[in-house]
Amino acid sequence: MKGVNMQVLYGDPLELIPYENNPRVNDYAVKKVLESIKEFGFTNPILVDESMIIIAGHTRREASILAGLEKVPYIVNSDLTPDQVKAYRIADNKLGELAIWDEEMLREELFLLQEADFKLEVMGFTEMDIKDLFEEKPEPKEKEPKEEKTTLPMLRFGSNSIRITEDELVILSNRYNEYVEEGPEEGFITWLLKRGR
Repeated sequence: MKGVNMQVLYGDPLELIPYENNPRVNDYAVKKVLESIKEFGFTNPILVDESMIIIAGHTRREASILAGLEKVPYIVNSDLTPDQVKAYRIADNKLGELAIWDEEMLREELFLLQEADFKLEVMGFTEMDIKDLFEEKPEPKEKEPKEEKTTLPMLRFGSNSIRITEDELVILSNRYNEYVEEGPEEGFITWLLKRGR
């Protein structure tokens, strides 16, 4: 398996070269990563190729420079092909987006940290994130079933129309069928009025 026995080295972050076509915009994240480094230290080495060009860790590099660190841990990965390096730069960022939080468990963990006066912001959460997590959400109201509206058939006379019941429509339809079978010379309405019900 590739990359099993890679050695962690230490060097000036300014000597680690950012990839010029890095598709990830990290400006907002740098400040959060800087806070994390100050709190936890530099725990995740930067990954570079043999030319010292960064494969993964652009944000950590920028944050370490802002923090004034003279040396940071890095790993040289010489096992990947140029295409694999390009793909891994994207995968390193994209794969992390696929995970989701179990909000109940997260809330419990954050609550314990908050009780210990631990700064939640150093983990990357904004004030709005924290507010949303701890805010009690109202139980969703059950929607009342809508009353089914009965739409009666319409009988139209030019621009005028009247509603008739289903039974009346059946009777009228039967009378019209009788009228067609008989084929009288008079109009349907005249014939109908003569017949009655």
